[in-house]
Amino acid sequence: MILIVNIKEEAAGGVLVLMTSFSSIKKMTSMLPEYIRKILVVAKPEVSIREQRRFFLNHSKQGVKPLWLAVGGAWTGLDVGGHVMEPKIPHGEDNVLTDLVISKFPFGANRSMTHMARMQRNSTIQWELLDATFRTKQGIGRLVRVHGLPKIRRIFILDNRINDQKFIGFLHTIRLITRGYKTETFLMKNR
Repeated sequence: MILIVNIKEEAAGGVLVLMTSFSSIKKMTSMLPEYIRKILVVAKPEVSIREQRRFFLNHSKQGVKPLWLAVGGAWTGLDVGGHVMEPKIPHGEDNVLTDLVISKFPFGANRSMTHMARMQRNSTIQWELLDATFRTKQGIGRLVRVHGLPKIRRIFILDNRINDQKFIGFLHTIRLITRGYKTETFLMKNR
């Protein structure tokens, strides 16, 4: 929790925290200081991803460095930054989204009927790993989607499994994706 607050305080712009469940978002929200909750964008089942994005962009327009706790479509179907605002912010000045936090790799996040059927039809393929790898790659894309952005982007990985020897082979594809970026990983206790 303190880590998220520190990341937010040190960020040059907005922070997107990609999470895997609404219950973890609810728990995180309750632990954040009041001054951060006032500018927090929180994913809720009844609030669309487009509406959440609008809140995030509005905070940024008002000169606030927003913090967004997000799930679902934020991993794969989101485009956020100065290039989607009106008026557009030139790429070299875009600090709308500068920091990405991957709280936990998105294993089991895809609950679509298609994904479930695919796993039942061909159980020899590691569908969950493929999906988590895809979502991680797409999640990182939220931060580095546009060329020419200021070189102040930061990626934080809070999932300890990335450095756990038991998962080295299993997480090889995710490690390959993150290797191309300067990332910071943290050893989290009580996970």
